Formats: sequence, C-alpha cells, structure tokens
Amino acid sequence: SVAEVGPIAGIYGVNVIAFSTDSAVAGDNVFLLSFLPEQEVDRVVEYASLQGISSYGSLTPETEYGARVDAAFADAVQRNGGVVTVATVYPRDPQGVLAPVREFTEYGRRAGALKGAIRRAKAAGDSARVRRLKLRDTLGDVSYQAAIVPEDAQLMRSIAPLFPYFDAHPTKVKLLGTGKWKRKELIVMPSFNLVTEGTDVIKEKLLSPFLRQKLDNFEVYIVADKIYRFGKLKEI
Repeated sequence: SVAEVGPIAGIYGVNVIAFSTDSAVAGDNVFLLSFLPEQEVDRVVEYASLQGISSYGSLTPETEYGARVDAAFADAVQRNGGVVTVATVYPRDPQGVLAPVREFTEYGRRAGALKGAIRRAKAAGDSARVRRLKLRDTLGDVSYQAAIVPEDAQLMRSIAPLFPYFDAHPTKVKLLGTGKWKRKELIVMPSFNLVTEGTDVIKEKLLSPFLRQKLDNFEVYIVADKIYRFGKLKEI
C-alpha cells in the first residue's frame, strides 16, 4: 500500500507518485496524482446548488470510502446552503441493498400516505378519487431533490432499478455521483432511461436517445412481487 511504500522509499530519497484517493497518505515524498472524493463532492454539490437544488439525500456504501464521501457531502451541502434530509448506508452486496434503498426512498412513509388518502376518500364517498389513488404505489415525493450514490457500475446494476421500483423515479430525483461513475456501463442502464408510463414504445417518439433505435429485440420485464419476463417486444 502507499502508506507502507512511502516511508521505505523516503529512506532512499525516492519520491512516490500514487493514485490513491486517501489524502492522509500524501506528504513528504508521497504525491497523489488522483481526484480526491472530497474535491469531487465539492464540485458536484456546487454545481447542483447552482441548478437550484437545496435538499439532498446521501446513499453511501458501508466502506471507508463511503464514510468519507458521506462526511464530505454533508459538509459541502451545508456550505452551499442546503440540507441533507436522508442519509442511509448499504452493504456492498447486491443481495443486501433492497432494504436500505427502500428506507432511503422513504417508501414506507409515502405508501402509508397513500393508504391514508384512500381511507379518507372512501369516508367522503369519493369513489372516483379512490379508483385513481388505487392506481398509484405511493403518494407524495421523497424529501430530497438530488441524491448522491458513490458506487461503481457493477453494484449500480442492483441499486439503480430499485429507485423506480420504490416509486422514486430519476425523472424527479437527480442522481449524483463521484469518480466511481466514470465507467461506460452506467450511461446505458435502462433504469436511467425510463419510458413514460402509458407510452406506446412501438408507435410514439421516445425522448431517450438510447431508445431511438429498432426496439424489436428488446426484452420486456415487469418488476412486481417477482420479475416477470414477457419476451421480446416484437413478440408482444
């Protein structure tokens, strides 16, 4: 590691150039040639605040890197006049992210609000409103406008689909990232290119540039109590 190599190299007057994201190892003969997460978070939050975002959520992994990002994020948000309304951590295990993301998207509160609204509509005898409400999964938005998720592409394949699954669509919540989002896989992830509910994907013009292609061979899935595969779009 850099912490071990640095002192040894220093004995022989050798400088070390490292690509570590840990600023604590820099100094004396050790120089970092990398972007520190604190610097990246500062830039991300500064840009977000300039876009009018003032409320934030923090969803970070249970790692040293995640703790550093979370602390830097809270500090940067405060300095830019914002507030972190929700902060949740998750294990770096695809099988363990469901409950943390459910908590982070405040699904329980919003699902409870929907049940309450249905009860009130029934009590008022408003059957039309009851029917409309029953078409929804939740009522109300999450308490933040943007969320930081400092994760790489591999685990984001498990995390990203859970946002729309818990009715927190990226069309309403801006997802922020750090340097770990630089890999290309994230650009084409379906969960970030949602089709508006009710859109006829065969006949209508789609907004997402990634879907402006021949869609016949796209696989169709429905996520409910389990994942249902409907086959290729051309077969439906």
